Amino acid sequence: MADDEPRRERPKARFHGRVDAQGRLCAEPGCDQPGEFRAPAGAGATSDGPGAYRWLCLDHVRAFNAGYNFFTGMTPDEIHAAQRPYAGWERETRAFASSGADRPPKWSDFHDPLDAIGARFKEKMAEARGRADGKPLSGDDRRALKVLGLAADADRH
Repeated sequence: MADDEPRRERPKARFHGRVDAQGRLCAEPGCDQPGEFRAPAGAGATSDGPGAYRWLCLDHVRAFNAGYNFFTGMTPDEIHAAQRPYAGWERETRAFASSGADRPPKWSDFHDPLDAIGARFKEKMAEARGRADGKPLSGDDRRALKVLGLAADADRH
């Protein structure tokens, strides 16, 4: 930044989460500071919906945060379930195609007189097809047979 450029002013609210009190006092008994920070209502609050909040001053919200324990009231099994590294990711997902192409559609579902759908998969399926005798072919062997114009089932004769 050059010396002649004006500096941008930082907002006056220095702490994240501070909300202008607008006459609201801290909810702690005997405190006359403005209540600028929102904290959960505490022990009597229900977990249905967004929940009730109380407004605290900076000192009291710091004390509240220092004593807050997310796991209060949970059994050891519930704590373990909440701390698992994959919590919430138990859903099964479908496997990706390994051949680089989608699986061909069930042909009984389509009427395709011009073979427009099947043409996409014929070459891929021919390349992926193995030998009739069950012997595997390496990539080099497949390329060599392709150069010679032979099928994967070609024998030495």
